[in-house]
Formats: sequence, structure tokens, C-alpha cells
Amino acid sequence: MDQNILANIEKKLTGDMEQDFAFIMKEATHFHKLEAYDMVDAIMKLFNDRYGAEGRSFVLKKLSANLEARKKMYIDAVNLIKKADYLKAQELIVKLIDTFPINRPIKENQILLSFNNLFENLYYSVNYNKENKEIVRLEEPYANYYFHLAYILFNEQDYEEALKMIDKALIYNPLQIDAIILSAECYYAKGEMDLFFEAIDHALLDGYNRFQLANAYYLLARYFNSIGDKKMAQGACMLSKNYLVTENINNLQKQIEALTGEALDFRDVEAIKEVFHSHKIQFGPSAKVLATLSRAITQEKQKDNTLVLYYLLSILYDITRDPSIKNQMDELKPKVDQLKTEIQNKKEA
Repeated sequence: MDQNILANIEKKLTGDMEQDFAFIMKEATHFHKLEAYDMVDAIMKLFNDRYGAEGRSFVLKKLSANLEARKKMYIDAVNLIKKADYLKAQELIVKLIDTFPINRPIKENQILLSFNNLFENLYYSVNYNKENKEIVRLEEPYANYYFHLAYILFNEQDYEEALKMIDKALIYNPLQIDAIILSAECYYAKGEMDLFFEAIDHALLDGYNRFQLANAYYLLARYFNSIGDKKMAQGACMLSKNYLVTENINNLQKQIEALTGEALDFRDVEAIKEVFHSHKIQFGPSAKVLATLSRAITQEKQKDNTLVLYYLLSILYDITRDPSIKNQMDELKPKVDQLKTEIQNKKEA
């Protein structure tokens, strides 16, 4: 730690809390990018020592307001992507990444991750966290920033850069399945079919909602249709529509039916499973996902944790459409609504 630098920073403090905070954050951000975390802590301590409890309260308010502003910026970026205004969206996302708030250094027994939801955290802990490291959650969906940046680059046909952004997204959220599916699209566009199948297999192994599974099967259907394997294309198309009906899959279905002269039969799912197994293609949802969900549901029932239980049941029902799961959800719904109302009232009080 360079004491001369700290002394110079301290000399530049003016006594104006607003101005000093902006200056301190700028200096701390610089050293954070250099991974000089001891300097970051020392610089922030200068501000705390100067302004005490009043300063800490000021910092919390500033960070809270900053977080809300960043949430709005992220929502604006996503809306711009939906409108295909990629240039403006890219500017906002790059700004979010470049101005990401300072995080404290992570200890050796910790791992910094940006999960989207509770199940990803749980699933990672059970199936991937072999060293049992403590998971430190990022307050912002940092992995999503890189995913959306990758999506923009993909639409600009810059597949190499898109894949680099996907790699960064997966560092912060190894279970960002949408990013894995997007990587499959990139590999398909580049003609790297071994990596395409590897990405699809990964998505089907760890996919935990119907959107992810439907998209993975759609990409398989599109691939098999492109090489003239109509049987496999029909099977993948059937499985995609079994989870979600989209315009893309409907259009692909029409193409397959026009070429084969046969309408798809959506009843014989088990037969399609056999075809996929014979080609060594993972069938989702995987046993690993279902087992993790079932075990977690049993544990939450024992804890009588209604909100978490209902959430886990909703994920399981989403990918299985099991009527018995829906019945359990219906039984819990009145209590869930009551608890949500109580939480909202406390927030407003």
C-alpha cells in the first residue's frame, strides 16, 4: 500500500461531502480496476474517518439512489434491444459495465456470482460447488449485462466478440442458460457443429424452465431440418412445442410438413425421447434438475417456508405440467397471497 498516494488523496479532500464522495469513488474505482483492493479499502476509510456516521449514512443513500438509477438504465437497455435499437442499447450496457460499483475483494473460500434467482443459487451449490465455497451474490445482474451485449453483437453478426461476452457472462453466472443457448447459435452460424452440440447438450442438462428447453429443442430442429434429417427435425420440433409455442417453431413446423407431406404428431413424446437417446442427445429437463428441485421442495416443506416452497413448485410445474404439482400450488396460493400482502404493507409502512 502506497502511503504517499493516500496522503495526496487525503490532501485533496475539500470538506464538501458531495464533492469529496465523487472524488473518493473515482480514485477507489481506479485502484479497483487495478485489483489493488487494499488501496480501495484504505481510500474508502479516508472518507469514513473524515465524515464518520454522517458520512456512512450519506454513502448508503448515494449507493441506493445509484442502484435505482442503474436498474432503470438496464431496463431502458433491454427495451431498446426489443426494439432492435442495438446502438443505443450497447451504449447503455457498456456504461453499466464500465461503471459497475466497487465490490470488496473476495476471500479464498468465497466465489463471486450473479445468479438470476434462488434456484440457480441452489442448483449451483448442490451440483457444481464441489469446494463448498461461500457464494457472494452481486447486487446487480452483472452476468446479464454481458449476455445482452453478446446478443447485440450476435445480431450484428460479430460472432467471435459475442462468444467472448458470453464467456464473461458465464464467469459471473455459470447457469446463465440463455447465454449458453446464444453460444449455440453463434457456433451454428460459424459452422462449428461439435461446439454447437456441446452447448445444446449443456443447455438441456441444466435448463430449468420451459423457455430454455423450448429454445434448445428449436435450434436442434432447425439444424436437423437443414441437413435433411426430417425424422429428427420432427422430433425436436415436437419437443420444442411441448414446452412453448412460438412463431419460429410454428414456421419451422410448416417447413418440415411441407417437405415431408406429413403433419407432426405431438402425442408420441416417448418415442421421440428414444430417438434422441439413440443419438446421444440429452433430454431435458434432466434428472439432475428434477432431483435437485424435488429434494429442495421436500426440505422447504419441512421448514414450512411457504414462499420459497411455492416458488420451487412453480418451477417444477413449469417444466413437467404435472397436475399434482399444480394442486399443491393451488392449496398454498391463499397463504402465499397473504404473505405477499404483509410484506408489501411493511415496505409501505
